[in-house]
Amino acid sequence: REVPRRALTSEKGMTMPSKLLEELDAIIRSTDDREVWARAMCRRASILARQGQSQVAEQAIAAVRSKYNNALEPETAAWLMATEGVMHFYNGNIDTAVGRLRRAHAVASASGISSARPTCAAWLSLCALNARRFDEMATLLEESFRLSQVADHQARARASLVLADAFH
Repeated sequence: REVPRRALTSEKGMTMPSKLLEELDAIIRSTDDREVWARAMCRRASILARQGQSQVAEQAIAAVRSKYNNALEPETAAWLMATEGVMHFYNGNIDTAVGRLRRAHAVASASGISSARPTCAAWLSLCALNARRFDEMATLLEESFRLSQVADHQARARASLVLADAFH
């Protein structure tokens, strides 16, 4: 499992080093656990999508899908849908993004997958804020903060940014 050891570079050429990307790359290279690998690949792809590297993110998603074929585990399915939602969000396909994020949240909620649910809730809270559905936003933020682990920087950072935007 080869992952380049370089700083994250946007399509505009700006270098953005990321400790989280380095940690995810290390997990991807070292794990033999298919679920851990898939989760790390999806989390990595969502970061790359946010940084404008859609093609690299799509390649990571394709790698996960090819490893599982049509036999996705619920956790992998939730992370894939959440990552696709983030990609659609940054590509300006908001309705598609919300649909993918809601599906990911539903799978994570129904199957009790705590690792994906806080991230899904955080992203859905951003969509609710943008749509001016403030009660829904508040409920989703509470869920994200309540369910996320202290070290879940992706979920907590996104939820914190949404909360800051809401206060602003």
